[in-house]
Formats: sequence, structure tokens, C-alpha cells
Amino acid sequence: MKKLISLAICLAMVLAFSVSGFAAAIIKPGVVLKDPAVVTEFKEMVDAIGEVTLEDKDAIEAAEAFYDENNLGKYVMEGMRQNATCIAAYETLTAAREAYDALVANQGSSEVAPGGDSSSEVAPGGGSSSEVAPGGDGSSEVAPGGGSSSEVAPGGDGSSEVAPGGDGSSEVAPGGDGSSEVAPGGDSGAETPDTPDTPVEPEKPARDPKTLTVGERAFTAAGDKWLYNEAVTKTDAAKYSMIIFDKGFEGTFETNEYGAAVVLNEYGELVKIYDGANIGFWTVEGKAATTTITKANFASLAFSELEDGELLIIFPNDGVNDKDSARTFALGLRNAGTSNPSECGKTCTLTGFTFKTRPVNPPVDDPIDPPVDPIDPTGDSTFVVFALVALSMTGLVVLTSKKRAF
Repeated sequence: MKKLISLAICLAMVLAFSVSGFAAAIIKPGVVLKDPAVVTEFKEMVDAIGEVTLEDKDAIEAAEAFYDENNLGKYVMEGMRQNATCIAAYETLTAAREAYDALVANQGSSEVAPGGDSSSEVAPGGGSSSEVAPGGDGSSEVAPGGGSSSEVAPGGDGSSEVAPGGDGSSEVAPGGDGSSEVAPGGDSGAETPDTPDTPVEPEKPARDPKTLTVGERAFTAAGDKWLYNEAVTKTDAAKYSMIIFDKGFEGTFETNEYGAAVVLNEYGELVKIYDGANIGFWTVEGKAATTTITKANFASLAFSELEDGELLIIFPNDGVNDKDSARTFALGLRNAGTSNPSECGKTCTLTGFTFKTRPVNPPVDDPIDPPVDPIDPTGDSTFVVFALVALSMTGLVVLTSKKRAF
């Protein structure tokens, strides 16, 4: 009986150890028979990064996005799904990100010594460089999650050729703290030029204001509020008070709606007014009927109808429309008074522009009277000739008659 009991106890112990060992093999963290396909793809993306450079931004961000989108953290956290391949790839990606960020931070500095946070050949899952001397922040052939910089002298912590006690960049004098050619105890780099983060655009010379006079009316645009033969967009048009074009402009332009425009001919005379606010058109004959002008096309229509020597001046809608605004001035040119329905026909001046002088018609000369013939005061020469011939013939007849009488 005792033997049976002992045998039963032994059999129970064997079964217990077998079951626990089998269960441990199943639930032991990190033990899987085959990597999931998504982990394999993630590892390939990370391995493709290789040596980290400033050009690897997209590859690093793509791998990080893939990790987040596929919830690969479940293969890194402790548990039954923990996967060694995914852990190593994740650590490699983390080191690549740190190396890239260090490159970006050091991009603007001059003479950066080898061994920064961003050097080459990131080992799978480890830091960012190889050949680390014993005693540095990481050992050679860095295992996953190791240190980061290359060729670190014993006792150093970052870059190559660091004198004993140094802490960073190459050729640092004992006691220095980073940059090259630093005197003992110094703390700054050698003659690093100050370079601005962004290029500074040279200031444009200030422009003079531009004034348009029409008869007794006048309007002045500040130096930064007018354009001449320059492209302009619909959005920017309202920033200007006067936009001037001649027929030779070959660019493109747009203006906002409800503005006004005027046209001066080669003699500086106001000949056309385009009203985009109230949809009207004026010439020297007064308001003309038109079906082509609209609130939006008034300026482009005026430009398309320019003739040689004419000048187009656009007054955009500034949205204010007070008594001093550009559009108010232009629209005021439509109404000159009862004797003249508009200012059209009046001579204008525009700062910086010279117009031709209209030629003056010469006076008509009086007809020249023909000279008076003293022999023929009446001017009828034919009558005089016949009269003389008749007198001569009469004299001959009289003489002939007298000779026969004798």
C-alpha cells in the first residue's frame, strides 16, 4: 500500500513539472515561433534607414507612422506577445530619431567634430555609431540600446580626439568644454561667424508719392501705394490707391470688384471713365451706353480698349470709401457740373509722366488779291484787246476813204 501511495505521489510530481514547464514555454515573454508579417515589414523599413543623414527625415517619419498605425507597441510591451525582433527594430528606430535630431540641431554650427549624436551605421536596436573605445558611453559593436558616438577616447563621452577630461569636440584643450581651439578653461567656439537664420532682403528705396490732377481736382497716392506696369493679384489690389498701366504691359493683373478706372490720352487729356461700382462709362460726349462693363471686368475691359499712347489708371475698391479714398476721387470725375457732365476732355498731370503737347492749328491766311493792271483796271484784258483792234480797223477805213476823195 505504501508503495502504491509513493508511486502515485511520484507520478503526480512528474506530471506537475511537465505541465508547468510546458506552460512556461508557452507564456514566456518574447518566445514566438515566427515573427508576424507586420513586424517583419517594420524591421525592413528601419533597416533601410542605415546611416542617418539629414535626408532620412521622410524614412524615419514613415517608420514611426507605421509603428503607430499598426499598434506595434503590443509587441514591445511585457506580455505574451512580446517580440524580440520588434523590440530591436524599435530601439534602432529610436536611436535613428535621436541621431537625426542631433544632426538638425548641429546643422548651423561650424567645424562639428566627429562623434556627435548622429554618426553612421546604426546597429540594429542600438545607438548610432561603431568603434567606441572601452570606457566611453557605449562599447564597440553596440548592442541594441547602446551608446551613440564614434571613436571615443577612454573616459570621453562623445567625440573623437578628446583630451583627457574633455567633454565633446575635437582638439579641445584640457579643461575645455566643447568647441575647437578653445583655450584652457574657455567656453566658446573659434571665430564662428554670426549667420542669420533667414536671408535678409535688402530694403527697397523709398518711392516718391504720385499725384494725379484733373482740372482743379487732385489725388495723391503715397510712395508705397501705387504701381506702374507691375503684376498684381486680386487679393493685393486693395492695398494700392493707384495702379497704372500702358499698352506695352505684357504681364497679368487682377483687381477687386466695384472699383473705377480712367484713361488719359497721349496729350494728358481725360478721355474715358470706367465706373465698376455703378456700372457706367463716360467719354467727352458724356455718359455712353454700354453692355460690356461689369463690376468685375471694368479694369480688364479698360486695358483691352487702350490705344497707342494712352495711359490706364485703376482706382481699386479699398473697402473704406471715405471722402479721401482713391475710388471716391475717381467716381467724382463723372460729375463736373451742369455745363459739362464729366471731367472728360480736361488736361491732366501725373507725377513722373510727360505727355505730348497738342499741336495748335495755324490761322487760315486771307486770300491774296490779284495785282491791278494799270492798262486794264477792270482786269478784263480780252475786252481791251478787242477794243484796240476795232479802233485800228476804223482808222484804216477812214484813211482809205479820204484818199479816194482826193
